[in-house]
Amino acid sequence: MPPIRVRREFRRLWSSGLLVALFTACARDAAPPELPPRAIQWQRVSSEDVAQRRVISGIVTAVSDTRLAFEVGGIVETVDVALGDKVQRDQVLARLDPEPFELTVRDNEAELAEAKARRESARADFARAEDLWAAEVISRQDYDRARARRGSRDSQVDAAEARLTLARRDLRRSQLRAPFAGAISVREIELAMKLASGQVVFEMDSGEAGLRVEVQMPETLIARVLQGDEVSVGFPSIGAQQVDTDGTSHKAVVSEVGTRARTGNAFPVRADLVETPEGLRPGMTAEVTFSVPSDDPGLGAVDGFLIPIAAALAEADDQFSVFIFDPGTSTVKRRRIRPGGVRDNDIAVLEGLTEDDIIATAGVPFLSDGQTVTLMDERMVRHAR
Repeated sequence: MPPIRVRREFRRLWSSGLLVALFTACARDAAPPELPPRAIQWQRVSSEDVAQRRVISGIVTAVSDTRLAFEVGGIVETVDVALGDKVQRDQVLARLDPEPFELTVRDNEAELAEAKARRESARADFARAEDLWAAEVISRQDYDRARARRGSRDSQVDAAEARLTLARRDLRRSQLRAPFAGAISVREIELAMKLASGQVVFEMDSGEAGLRVEVQMPETLIARVLQGDEVSVGFPSIGAQQVDTDGTSHKAVVSEVGTRARTGNAFPVRADLVETPEGLRPGMTAEVTFSVPSDDPGLGAVDGFLIPIAAALAEADDQFSVFIFDPGTSTVKRRRIRPGGVRDNDIAVLEGLTEDDIIATAGVPFLSDGQTVTLMDERMVRHAR
């Protein structure tokens, strides 16, 4: 009879083997997990693709914005708005301590009153001098002196009035008002802060003029961008794509084209949005698609569509096909095409495609006819290129 320790070891090994066998049988019986539909990069077929499409990142800005500062220096007494507040035209945004300006106004008022009194005295003296000169009682020198004194007093009154006007103007400027209706985008002012004249304390974006996108256009493309060109714009931060699967897009019109390069030999280009998407704010990122005319004069004669070379699947006998996405069934279907040559990184398709077809643009060798897929978020598509 085997020793007790040997029998125990045998039972342990037998139990372990039984468990392994049970797990193996369960693994064979369990169905393999269902994989999620493949996400594909895609592009909507358009006749506009005969031109080169360039996607350039930019920043959303207000069509009308401004930096605000007090025209006079002083101590901040009140700040009446906060960052992000909506304000109306001529609304008070902040006030300086008015006492120094009020004292200056009173001092100039007193100075003006004194100047007027001296002017009245000089006028009366001159009137008497005229009578005495007519009666040949005083000399010509005394007469001229009285007339000059009257002119000097008149000038002093004019100067005092000007100083009083400036003092009253400074008093009004101790209140900073909104130049138009909009929103406070930057606030750099606090209570009791000592401000210098011209120190910027607020920045405002207009709420009436709309929004625009500013991009830096490379020097190789700037000559082919013109005022009035229409562009498509996407806003990744709010999930707004440039071209959605239903064909809609956010449009903008090029309003300004810079004539002097900035950093990196890039030129500023601004495009005003036709409509403002909900949730869009100045400072957000935008991605602008420009349809840039090609330098190749033969491109304009292509009777068909341009698609990325990676979208065409090479088959036997020099045949090519593409995978078309069907939104109704969320599947792709293989379709034969007739190419018409290569243009840069695109292939010209003469037959087999129609306007607004959605095609897979990457990984086509791994797709099959009728395969269920989903469309990759367009932002991910652009980053993958």
